[in-house]
Amino acid sequence: MLITIILTSILLIPVGLIYYVNLPKFTYEEAANKVKDYEAQSGKSVQLHLPTHREDKLGLGEKSFFKTTNHTYYIYLKVENDTVVYKFNPLDGSFEKHSGDRTLNSD
Repeated sequence: MLITIILTSILLIPVGLIYYVNLPKFTYEEAANKVKDYEAQSGKSVQLHLPTHREDKLGLGEKSFFKTTNHTYYIYLKVENDTVVYKFNPLDGSFEKHSGDRTLNSD
């Protein structure tokens, strides 16, 4: 019985650690505020647009067996009358401007 418990622990503890370490570090709202704060440092007026539809928020990133998500967040900002879209990686907090054409779906 003791050997079964030890073997089960040896197998499950690493799996649990891998899962926990690869959870997203940011929710969508936290990511949006981080990007908004970054843009606001330039002194321009920045307005955040939170999408209501899931397909506006998420995009596919690179796939990996050990990651809990392969999605990226799309963050929509209005900066000085221009719409700017950022791609945000929720696993590590990195973000970059999205160069493609992406618009919000209206209700």
